[in-house]
Amino acid sequence: MIILMAPALLAVSLTVMVAAIAFVIGFPSIRYSETEIHDNQVAKSLDPVQIVMRASKADERTVLDILRQTGGLCLQKDITYRSGFSKLRTHRIVVRLAEREIILVKKKGKTNEITLPAWLKDHGAEPDKGEITA
Repeated sequence: MIILMAPALLAVSLTVMVAAIAFVIGFPSIRYSETEIHDNQVAKSLDPVQIVMRASKADERTVLDILRQTGGLCLQKDITYRSGFSKLRTHRIVVRLAEREIILVKKKGKTNEITLPAWLKDHGAEPDKGEITA
């Protein structure tokens, strides 16, 4: 009787071992770092400008950089000129950013005046020394 149960016991134990190995390979454990996070790093990571820049696409970041360089105020045609994007591409980027309320759009003549909202403008607008067309 013991001889008949040995192959079944061997098959079950082999199956359990294979399942355990597959589990360890398929679902590796999460390794947490033991490093201490300083308050300055936490405050820096909560900067709204950095959060928006990380969550934006590359072309959106280009437009936001142009807005930051011009002090948070720029005409859409100037963004088109500075970025090198087509008028249509710039328009689509502006619409995406405006829908997410990252920028404010106001009609001005045949173009749009694009501004950064106050919550974003206060944290990173750095006007350049160049000419601002408004």
